[in-house]
Amino acid sequence: MKSKHTKGPWNVEPCPEHGGKHPLHDHRIVSSPGGWVCVMRDQQAQEADANLIAAAPALLEALQAFVDSFDKDLSALAVAKLRAEHAIRLATGEVTDG
Repeated sequence: MKSKHTKGPWNVEPCPEHGGKHPLHDHRIVSSPGGWVCVMRDQQAQEADANLIAAAPALLEALQAFVDSFDKDLSALAVAKLRAEHAIRLATGEVTDG
């Protein structure tokens, strides 16, 4: 299945225009090629929301691997579990690499 979304990984970064302290937005989600995915409006949970959104490609990939692993052996399931755990850490902001 061909994806219609912006290719990942996505990352969270402060908006450099105002040192991450813009009156309307402080963080943006960027894709690997350097394109913007979205800009986060100033709100209390902004960074956590940005981390969750930025993890979307990794979460999708991990979920697809998990589903696909049921047709394979247990080692494929173990790899899918590791990918899912990493995607969860991305979504919760525990790690920042794509």
